[in-house]
Amino acid sequence: MSREIAITNLNFRTSIDDIYRAFHRYGEMTECRMVLNERLESKGYAFVSYKLDRSANEAINEMNEFMMDGHRIIVTWSKGREEGLPKINREQSFFDQRNTSRPQREDRSHESSGSHDGHRKMKRRSHRREEKE
Repeated sequence: MSREIAITNLNFRTSIDDIYRAFHRYGEMTECRMVLNERLESKGYAFVSYKLDRSANEAINEMNEFMMDGHRIIVTWSKGREEGLPKINREQSFFDQRNTSRPQREDRSHESSGSHDGHRKMKRRSHRREEKE
C-alpha cells in the first residue's frame, strides 16, 4: 500500500507551508510537494508522503472534503507520480526552484523576418462576439 496521498482542489493561493501545517499533525512526513505550472504557479494539487500507512490513512479520513482557503479539498491515495512537471518541495527555496525548473527559451536571433530590427510583426485579432439578431 502506498504511503503517498494526493490533495486536489486546492486554492491556487494555498502555499506549500499551508499544506505542511495542515497535514503534519497526522504523522511523520517524508515528503510534502506541490505541483507547479511552467510559470511556477500552483496547479491546485499537492502530494504528501508519510512514513507510516496509518498516518496517511488518518490524514485521508480526517482531511477529505475539509474546507481549506475557501475550497473543499479532496484527499485520496496517490495513483502515481506525474513526471516532467515543475514541483516545489517544502525544503527547497522558491528561488532555487525557479532557477532549475524554468525551461530556457530557444535562441531564434538567426531567424529574420526581413525587417530591420529582426522582429516579426503580428496581426492583432479582435475576439469580439457579434450579437445575432
